[in-house]
Amino acid sequence: MFASPGRLSFMTSTMNRIRTMHTLIKMTVAVLLMSLVALLDYLSGSELSFSIFYIFPVLATSWFVGHRAALTMAVLSSAVWLAVDTAAGATYSHYLIPIWNALVRLIFFVVVGVVVPHLRLEIQHSHLALKRLTELLPMCAWCRNIRDAEGAWSSLEEYIETHTGSEVTHGICPRCIDKHFPRQRGAAGAGDLNPHTQPSVSPLTTIT
Repeated sequence: MFASPGRLSFMTSTMNRIRTMHTLIKMTVAVLLMSLVALLDYLSGSELSFSIFYIFPVLATSWFVGHRAALTMAVLSSAVWLAVDTAAGATYSHYLIPIWNALVRLIFFVVVGVVVPHLRLEIQHSHLALKRLTELLPMCAWCRNIRDAEGAWSSLEEYIETHTGSEVTHGICPRCIDKHFPRQRGAAGAGDLNPHTQPSVSPLTTIT
């Protein structure tokens, strides 16, 4: 189910408040979260794996702080996991195996720390584009131009291309063909017109 507009607005405002906090506070919370995961990992012993939960501090840091802080948290989480794994008494057939496991986790954490900030930016851009398209748009009743938030006027096509990244092309619908070009419609047959046989009409031309 989709989140209601009120719930989505509350989540967005909450995340914005967290993002505006001081970086030191956010990093401190991330370190405390990692310490809690490390404690639970140690108390559970070497048989139960808690390594997946070390990703949460990396995720939080990459989302609310940035990729550089996330890389630092990735290195720290991998080192803490290795220390906890050794302290919990895990045994391996070769002494390099836990180091290899820590390196694999480090690579995974680094990938997450790099990808998540870009994903956050894409989500923010999509949210802004959706907000622009769902709000009330001031439109001229005569020329159908649209006024943006800066007060500049542009055509509907230009507004869509600027705020959504979509490219607008012009054609002609069957209703307008029947109304303005009945001969071509009758000669081609219903539904047989294609872009190569449709009459070329400029969007600035008014047909009377």
